[in-house]
Amino acid sequence: MALTAEQKAKLVKASATITFGEQSCTVHGSLGNLEWLGLTANIASNDMGLRGESRTVTRRGGRRSRWLGDLLKNGFAGSTAEVAFYPSSRGLALPGTPITVVNTRDFYPGTTNRISATVQIDGPIGVFNGYMNAHELAFPIQIYGKTGNKYKGLVPAD
Repeated sequence: MALTAEQKAKLVKASATITFGEQSCTVHGSLGNLEWLGLTANIASNDMGLRGESRTVTRRGGRRSRWLGDLLKNGFAGSTAEVAFYPSSRGLALPGTPITVVNTRDFYPGTTNRISATVQIDGPIGVFNGYMNAHELAFPIQIYGKTGNKYKGLVPAD
């Protein structure tokens, strides 16, 4: 099943800067994951990664190999196609330490897997944990480090 334009827009890479106490950290991840955590992304509303861009690309013509008994011609013509580009969904890995945030109450529909999101933290994990505890969430979460170990304390729901 193909993704809709709205679903593709949620896959754009984004970041949000959060502050807790005197310290701050940057959370990197997909726009959908940041919104799921209640964070506001630091992106412009006219970012091409959100709306995509349609471009016409040209495919070159060429020649193909022929086999013994092959009756088809070995040359083929070039063509053009309309393609949608979402450039922010490509590129280098995001900076920071990856962590997984798991909803401890809800499951993906029709499965026994808990709803989760992976983001990268550029800064102290304590700032992220403190920020999540200080702000009301609609569901309780558990934070796991890159090795799969739980960080102490469950972040409660509203």
